[in-house]
Amino acid sequence: MIRVCAISLLLSLCALPALAQTVLVRSGEHEGFTRLVLDFPERIDWQDHARENGIKITFPGQRPAFDLSQAFDRLTSGRLAGIDAPKGSGELNLTFDCACTARTFWHARSMLVVDILASLPAETPPAPLTQTPATEAGSLAMAKPTSAAARWMTSRIGPPPVMTERDDSPVTPQPDDRLLAVRRTLLEQIAQSSNQGLVEPARPRHPVGNPSLSPSPLAVTAEPVSTEETATAQEAPLGPGGNLRVLGAIDPAPMSVLSSTLSGMTPTACLPEAMLDVATWGAQAPLADQIGALYPRLSGEFDIVNPEIARQLARLYIYFGFGLEAQQVLSLVPSDDQEILILRELAAAVDDPDAESMAPRLRRDLGCQGRGALWAALAHAAIPENQLLDHPAILRAFAELPEHLRKHTGPALARKLLAAKHRETSDMILRGLGTESPFDTAAETIARAELAIADGDLDQANQSLQESLSRNEVDTAEALATMITSRIAQDQRLDYDTAQLAGAHYQENRGTPLGQEIGRSYLLALAASGSYPEAFSEFDRVAPDLPPETAMETRHDMLRLLLEQAEDTAFLRQVLNEPAAQFGTMSSDLAQRLAQRVLTLGFADQAADILSAAPLEEADPAYRLLTGEIALARGRPQLAEAEIIGLVSPEADALRARARTMLGDHAGAMRYLDGLEDEEATQRAAWLAQDWPKLLASDDPTTQNLAQALTQTAPEKSAGLLSYNRALIDQSVETRAALSALLARTEISTIP
Repeated sequence: MIRVCAISLLLSLCALPALAQTVLVRSGEHEGFTRLVLDFPERIDWQDHARENGIKITFPGQRPAFDLSQAFDRLTSGRLAGIDAPKGSGELNLTFDCACTARTFWHARSMLVVDILASLPAETPPAPLTQTPATEAGSLAMAKPTSAAARWMTSRIGPPPVMTERDDSPVTPQPDDRLLAVRRTLLEQIAQSSNQGLVEPARPRHPVGNPSLSPSPLAVTAEPVSTEETATAQEAPLGPGGNLRVLGAIDPAPMSVLSSTLSGMTPTACLPEAMLDVATWGAQAPLADQIGALYPRLSGEFDIVNPEIARQLARLYIYFGFGLEAQQVLSLVPSDDQEILILRELAAAVDDPDAESMAPRLRRDLGCQGRGALWAALAHAAIPENQLLDHPAILRAFAELPEHLRKHTGPALARKLLAAKHRETSDMILRGLGTESPFDTAAETIARAELAIADGDLDQANQSLQESLSRNEVDTAEALATMITSRIAQDQRLDYDTAQLAGAHYQENRGTPLGQEIGRSYLLALAASGSYPEAFSEFDRVAPDLPPETAMETRHDMLRLLLEQAEDTAFLRQVLNEPAAQFGTMSSDLAQRLAQRVLTLGFADQAADILSAAPLEEADPAYRLLTGEIALARGRPQLAEAEIIGLVSPEADALRARARTMLGDHAGAMRYLDGLEDEEATQRAAWLAQDWPKLLASDDPTTQNLAQALTQTAPEKSAGLLSYNRALIDQSVETRAALSALLARTEISTIP
């Protein structure tokens, strides 16, 4: 019986839910379509289901997990608006931002490809009309709009009406027919011009100058608009007041502009390039020499400030990266000029590139082309992950900055792009700063380390950060926080001295955004060093300084470290005293793992309390198996079977077999165990059910010998009394030998 209990405990420890595979989702842009690639280990069955504005892809019988960290890295066209993979569902939801169709197919042995293609409304080709040769030349099929602009404009004007078939007799076109012919000719010429890059739709622009003046509803700009910008712009039908200007290939303007006259449309124009041309605002000469010529002219008679000189001084300070000085100079002139407002925002962006600048106007240009995209990215504290960026424009604008300004803003820009999943652009920004060297600033070291962490090169990240810490630079606290995050990601323990160093930096920077970051790292470092009582005690002191969401996330991460690294006593001491409200705010996965370990250590009632407080989905198979395990541990086998009704899996059958055994139905337990590859559990159930023929087929010689001894028939008495007694003695010897062999290999614990 002791052996049976020991084996039952071992099986309860091994009955864990199977882990789902993780599938990486990659992306790419091609001519006319957007491609997603799902890297599976091997081909599996899939189904795609059309839904409103997108599709859903499912995998019958499988629940793969998806890694979406690289899904938007290479996307620029705007066809894919969103991608979602609900945890545990095993499905992928794609949302389109266009009238698109999708085709899904397997490539090679393991790549599932999803192509998203823009679909145009089908047109019924017009029947031939009886026309003169000149008219026939003008009735050619409309050129297929291959550019985004052409598709946009043809979709707004709409397809031409279907022309009915006519007989071959000469017919004079009616006025309606002439209108249809003109309409078709116009569509042909617009599509052809768009394919050649001569026609692009345009959006209203902000007026340069006084920002208080609202733009005219009929405002038209001659500034080119990119296809990407068009795709992300608010779309509207062509207004009746729009104009069309026809250009030749040698006209000085690169393309014509088509304006929308809808009243009430929110202007989303980009700032003029000249207003952001920081590279031309200074020269490669000492700052003192350049401001020396401007300061004497800043104010004249009666101390009246010259606004133009103030602008020049502010631009010069921005060029050299002195944001506070630029804002001080700009405070001397009126702030109702839009250019002054933009200069103020640029000054805020260069003053502290890591923080979110007070630059609402700059942030609006994140989807623009040219220099506006660069400064908008710098002005954001966190770039939205679903925002499409013009990556070439950002790189060009960054490359034209002077070297000292690239060194100053580059690390922050690279980190913001990396956080928004734009890994390649972040890497190119850092490459523009030069190769890694001992003379890198701490900001560069941190940016390179975060990129290495994203690439999985954690050893290189730790080495770079350790060298930065040894130099004790201004950004040491941030480097320390990054190093702690990196080492925890590697499941490495931290020494207590590192945690104390993080605590010292927290005290020094308390009350600042950096203090919040290093405070979180301090708590995690204490937990990773094994100082669990001190870590949770310090949490009560540090948590009020953190945002509520950050404090809650930090608490959960500390519990995760406790779960993975703490010994049983330390684990139980903290978890059993944890407030029930904490379990109600954590993820389902963490709550289940905590409850599983508490149950394994023999505290079934406490494990049930954790699950009852956590917001878990009762349809989750892992949750149902765990509740069944808890019911079985509490001596309620009927409830355990009820918890897993309808659940089909080897783990569920093993749990049902244990429940049947507890109820004394050993034959029923054997029925559930027949399909499982658990020979030991099957033999145990056969012993209890006294199914000796089943044990005769065992691969274990000891079990087979004992089953054979127990199934021997009694000797015949007809051979004589001595022969009969001799046969009985031989059978007894075989049975005792089989029992001795079984006892010799069974460990029997002694009761103290």
